[in-house]
Amino acid sequence: VGPTRTSGNIDYYERVEVPDNLTKPATEPTITTRPGLYPNPRDDEVPMQMKGAYWVRKQEQYLPGNNDDKTEGLSLEECLERCINMAAFECKSAEYVQSKQMCIISRSNRDDVGSTRASRNMDYYERVEFSDSPGVTSTPTTRPS
Repeated sequence: VGPTRTSGNIDYYERVEVPDNLTKPATEPTITTRPGLYPNPRDDEVPMQMKGAYWVRKQEQYLPGNNDDKTEGLSLEECLERCINMAAFECKSAEYVQSKQMCIISRSNRDDVGSTRASRNMDYYERVEFSDSPGVTSTPTTRPS
């Protein structure tokens, strides 16, 4: 692991290359994305990190008419992991219905569609790019490049 610097309540972790003959811990998934594919968080949003990617959660919101894949019986973590690993398309967002353990993933996000709508039983998760901003709501780890 690279050097760590602490400034106030922000920890900085530097990504380093690991030789092929060393194994990476199973808890750190390797995620590759195309730069610019995901938007930056908006001014009033605090990104969180889950399953190795950055997300913005909009409680009781959904993205209307963009249900590209729907799966029941998944936890929230499994849902977001399904979005990350979707091979058929680039998943940009997910909606999760806790009461039904329903995961709905989409190749669209608010930048593509316009905005979300209110829904009392589902939460909207949008993948975002994250660069050196002090509001991450989970333990910092290395940012995928």
